[in-house]
Amino acid sequence: MASSVPAVSKASLEIDANFDSGRIGAYTIDETLGEIEFSLDADGTNYVYWFNFKLLGAAGREIVLRITNASEVAFLSDDDHESQIVYSEDGETWQRLTDASYYAGTYIVTQTFESDEVQIATFFPYSTARASALVDSAAASPWATKTVLGASYQGRDIDLLTITNPEIQIEEKKAVFIVARQHAAEVSSSHMVGGLIGFLVSDDAYAAGFRDGYIWHIVPMLNPDGVYVGNSRSNSEGNDPNRDWHPNNHDSPEVDLARDYMDAVRGSTGVDLFLDWHSQMKDDRWYNFVYAPPENGFFEILSDWTDFDSQSISSSSCRVSSCTAYGYARSQAVLGFTIEPTPHLVTWTEESLRTEGVNTAFAINENFGQFAGPLLTDSNFSSSTNSTSLIADGVGFDWYESRADVPSLVSLDRTTVGLNGTPKAKFTGSTQSNAYLSQKFGAAQTGVFGVQWDIRVEEILDVEGTQTDRAGWMLIGDNSSSGQSGPNATDSERFVYMAFFREGGGVSGDTMDLVARDRDDGWSDFTTVATGLEIGEWIRIRVVCNVSEGTYEVYVNGQYEATLASRHAKSSLSHISFAQWEDGAGTFFVDNVIDSAIQSVPAVRWFHLVVLALSLTGVASARLRARWLLSSGQGVRVP
Repeated sequence: MASSVPAVSKASLEIDANFDSGRIGAYTIDETLGEIEFSLDADGTNYVYWFNFKLLGAAGREIVLRITNASEVAFLSDDDHESQIVYSEDGETWQRLTDASYYAGTYIVTQTFESDEVQIATFFPYSTARASALVDSAAASPWATKTVLGASYQGRDIDLLTITNPEIQIEEKKAVFIVARQHAAEVSSSHMVGGLIGFLVSDDAYAAGFRDGYIWHIVPMLNPDGVYVGNSRSNSEGNDPNRDWHPNNHDSPEVDLARDYMDAVRGSTGVDLFLDWHSQMKDDRWYNFVYAPPENGFFEILSDWTDFDSQSISSSSCRVSSCTAYGYARSQAVLGFTIEPTPHLVTWTEESLRTEGVNTAFAINENFGQFAGPLLTDSNFSSSTNSTSLIADGVGFDWYESRADVPSLVSLDRTTVGLNGTPKAKFTGSTQSNAYLSQKFGAAQTGVFGVQWDIRVEEILDVEGTQTDRAGWMLIGDNSSSGQSGPNATDSERFVYMAFFREGGGVSGDTMDLVARDRDDGWSDFTTVATGLEIGEWIRIRVVCNVSEGTYEVYVNGQYEATLASRHAKSSLSHISFAQWEDGAGTFFVDNVIDSAIQSVPAVRWFHLVVLALSLTGVASARLRARWLLSSGQGVRVP
């Protein structure tokens, strides 16, 4: 007789939205089919888009979610654009639900989950508890002060963070006032502000400079009641806080507190910039934009640093019945902007939103110029942990692959190459693709400045049918050509324009020339700067740019070689790049890219010092000595 195996029963499917920022409309559960059908609730402003709930009993089951009133939500019902809601199986790591479709007013998602409890939301949630924890954590820093401005309708604290270096006089600083999360479901604003706050209280050199030069007044969550109850836009009373900024309108006490405090700051130090951070949620807008005053110069700087690619010039009025934060700032002659990313674009992640907040600080600083910062960072590539981090466009000033043709042609190399065992950038030669490794200078350079680097060309590829047997492109210029693939990517952006040349190509043991494209050179003509340089040897290049004169001097291994007329005269220079081109290809290494105002050991000299160390102290000690010399010049650690 065959034994019977008892069926394993599955846990019942349940919905829980009774938590901080949780929300779901009417729903039904079909246990047999594993289907959850639900609608989205409208709040007091008749906006419909937020849901955030936990699904219990989901482990190992294919779940079908049906949002029945998706026709009321532009980013769910627009067939021409991809929008994906999010889920988390651990409450911290969020992913997109990719198997989604829209048909006849219903948005349908199918997913098999591994965990029994899954949280599902419109976008990456950011609760009131998380905002409070952020404020308390930042306030533990010596640079931040927490102030409770007052209470919301339901008695929740309206927190203010003031971040600055208290040892610097207020009169020497610019005042920046920021509010976020006026609209309950616009979680992108919290992620951006969270990134900004975390950066401003960090040990980063730029963060320190931004504390010295600025006083940051930040209200991270202006509508905690609406967030807590899971509204889409309004506060707990059904009011839209971002329409209640007129001084005679007191429908939103949270706004009264923020406005009154900003008025006090205006009366004491003045407010140099006001930012109201939101998300674009309801309208059919598939781009990231800002509301901006006419004839402002800040947007171009902001768009260069961030993904905000469009501005809406607004003459927003400020009436008692309807006055936005932006409109109020304008009515008080304060330079103000509303920042609105579009989080339903699937390109956004929590990390990219945090980075957007940090990069906004760099844009603010470039606009006001309170902190120049070092010319270059990560000069010896020690801040990059691997090739992925090297080529990624990270926060602030760092190396990144700016061309995006085949970024993998650039890698972080930790092998010993010519006695250099420190991290270095490696370019792999290819006659099929381009790659650029770029960094933006700490401040745009307008006068005389110098940069130097160590470069080692391993091979110059023979590009058949051309006369462009060159490799190791070295470029200093800007990012002025709109629509091009990153800085120095087109001829008109290049001030310094150099490479190494050997007709027919070459490998280690051959010699090559250093060539430059001068102002009068044609596409096939280059000016020879130095000859007899060895392929397969480290070479130190130094250039001294005179921006106003439109010239630059070139030094090779400490020896002056030539003064060249810049390819294109510029009023300022903002970027340095090294490049591999499909028609100027070869494998090469770059290291120790520094501001040449820092005196360092010429390449020839450090080579002989390493040889001396080998003979005196043995190979192991010599490798340590080589690492020190290569990374620090004359023992001075470069920034």
